[in-house]
Amino acid sequence: MSHIPFTFRGSEEGELVGRIELPAVPPRAWAVFAHCFACGGESLAAVWISRALADHGIGVLRYDFAGIGRSGGTVFAGVTADVRDLAAAVAAMNDAGMPVSLLIGHSLGGIAAVETAVASEGIRAVVTIGTPSSADHLAGIGTRHDRFEAGGVVTVGGRSIEVAPGFVDDLALHPLAPSLSTSRVPILILHAPTDEVVGIEHASRIYAAARHPKSFVCLSGADHLLTRREDASYAASVISAWVAPYVAGSLDADPGKTDQYPRSADALTD
Repeated sequence: MSHIPFTFRGSEEGELVGRIELPAVPPRAWAVFAHCFACGGESLAAVWISRALADHGIGVLRYDFAGIGRSGGTVFAGVTADVRDLAAAVAAMNDAGMPVSLLIGHSLGGIAAVETAVASEGIRAVVTIGTPSSADHLAGIGTRHDRFEAGGVVTVGGRSIEVAPGFVDDLALHPLAPSLSTSRVPILILHAPTDEVVGIEHASRIYAAARHPKSFVCLSGADHLLTRREDASYAASVISAWVAPYVAGSLDADPGKTDQYPRSADALTD
């Protein structure tokens, strides 16, 4: 198993930066991982799950959302911007010869994953991990916002985070039920009953709103950020087994050697 850097243009002018975790054998599918709010593509959950999935033969792009880590653009612009950027990530992977068939979203990233899966061709399955049933749950757990000021502050887990103008208002635009009620993309819902940030009731709402095929698996003993490696490894093993029938045959050609893939989406135009 190895990884390569991968950069692509997001919905804004800034360049988004990530890494692709490559299987040691020809991949059976390609995926994109959308990280949790304020986490980044180098978060423990993003790294551990992506690498574990690579061990199971699934190549995964994990990247920093706009303004986070090494990525350019406006930080915390809103879920709408995250959805656009995730769609751009899928398009860049497809153009680079790594057709994406699976989207995985952690926490707020799960909302972006579901909405992107509904609107994107070629996505055969989507996975949510500790995802709220509506993005405005983030505002409810601690937000100070004054519309006469430039932006606002969201407090999560005791950490205060300054967000861009319109971020808090944008959260209300992303309940999952409407997308789930029309989607025919198979969905796997992973959630811990001990999650103190996004309660287990959110998983119940997502499951109720989703159409079949749908599955729910409990991440017993895990916390919201999946800070224990064994929890991330278990999640990856479940995802790998569950997704198998949906991504079978998603690669039309032998993917060849991993060192043949471009190190950047920009290399396609060189």
